[in-house]
Amino acid sequence: LKTLIGVRPELMVRLLVNQATNQAQAQAVSIKLSRVAQQYLDRTLPCAGWLPRDVHVSQAVMQSRPFMTAYPSAPISQQMQLLAGRFTTEEQGADRGSRDGFLRRIAQSFGLASNG
Repeated sequence: LKTLIGVRPELMVRLLVNQATNQAQAQAVSIKLSRVAQQYLDRTLPCAGWLPRDVHVSQAVMQSRPFMTAYPSAPISQQMQLLAGRFTTEEQGADRGSRDGFLRRIAQSFGLASNG
């Protein structure tokens, strides 16, 4: 994070908490990391969301398949869809010119956003 901010100080960096047991744990982790970022980097670190700890991820890895396609109804897949939808909506609302944003390309790779 320190290097990223050093190279691109104008960049808006947000935290995505991974493998949280629940929303309360994700919020606690977010608060702690945000305090550290504020103290040592003089930057806020807003939370973009969280992904749950889910056994389906390791099962999909063992099958050499993306968890989103192997287990589309799993809690992590549902949460990923929610986040991808929110991020692509934010990018569509921002003035990005003719180039697609990074998060939109990720959503497209999961089949969560159209190419148009």
